Amino acid sequence: MIEDTNGSADADAICATPGLDGILIDTADLTLSLAGSASDVPGGATFDAVRRIVDACTLHGLDVAAYRRKPGHDIGVQRHEIHTVALAADYELVHEGAQATLAQARESYATRGLIGEPLTRPPIRL
Repeated sequence: MIEDTNGSADADAICATPGLDGILIDTADLTLSLAGSASDVPGGATFDAVRRIVDACTLHGLDVAAYRRKPGHDIGVQRHEIHTVALAADYELVHEGAQATLAQARESYATRGLIGEPLTRPPIRL
């Protein structure tokens, strides 16, 4: 993964590492590293850095992937000839799944009138 200014500058050396199949570009972290702040739309410096990384990958025969977290936030995937796109990070998928499961549970309990009622336990008998 290349995700910061140093990685972008060393893209050729990184891509020359034996045994690699590809490189994942974390565009959000790369933008933060280059611009000094997080932004919803990567700027020209990010486009230039991505181009350097893609060129290094192409030179070394590696696949290049990038995150596309929001529609329209694809750092020019087609323009840079990036063929592999990660739609979400693992923590995002786990978070969304947990939210959906919690919403289903709340709806189920609310439908049965169980929300807000104290839990009672049967007496323990020995």
